[in-house]
Amino acid sequence: MEDSYYVFQNDEYAPPNTFGELMDAVDLPKVVELQRFSEGDNSPDGKQFELSSDDYVWEILSECRNAAFVEDQTWTVGGRNYLSFTITSEALGVYKAALYVTEDDWLCTNTFSWQYLFNIGEYAAGKIIKYAKENSVEAEYEPYRNSIAGKIVEITEDYIVVDDSILCKDPTDGITYKILLNDLRISRYADCGVIAVGDTVQVSYEGEIDKDNENTIDSAVSVSEAVISDGGLLIPE
Repeated sequence: MEDSYYVFQNDEYAPPNTFGELMDAVDLPKVVELQRFSEGDNSPDGKQFELSSDDYVWEILSECRNAAFVEDQTWTVGGRNYLSFTITSEALGVYKAALYVTEDDWLCTNTFSWQYLFNIGEYAAGKIIKYAKENSVEAEYEPYRNSIAGKIVEITEDYIVVDDSILCKDPTDGITYKILLNDLRISRYADCGVIAVGDTVQVSYEGEIDKDNENTIDSAVSVSEAVISDGGLLIPE
């Protein structure tokens, strides 16, 4: 049996004194990729971009080691020009957190549960923004989480099977998905009897669907009761 490891993080507010102290605490360049970003708010209406490499960004940030932490929990990016980098890191146990770089010299991130704000200077911020804009391509918007919906047709110790044919005008167009119960966040729904065969549900997941292997989803995180109506799929609150 393979060993399983889970990430735990102390949520006590204990900000670093400098950005360099934060980098050293978790070796940020090794556990975080700064490749996907948006100009301004990361919304479906905004433009999304992807860098070919974030090496230069980390090179500039490594020159900002002495940037002091600034205690200001009222600070926001509102009204500023900025890039918003998306941060997902299995090593840190974070999913789609954000790191903001503003034209007026600030770096702010919520990667560590709290707002950490640093004054990196207009020169460094400007170089990062300029490089990102000149060395990226436009990318499709990625929702916070993906989801599939349908009726549960099978539950085993290792997976559940969801059939979405009830959403199709022609049921023969339906797809069945195998959702692995390989994470406590998803397995608890089956273990505690929250879901049962015949339930209509929406399953949220973070990764990709393995279409070559029975439409397998190995990154599911939650299951919600769903109702099919004339207006479409409803998720009761």
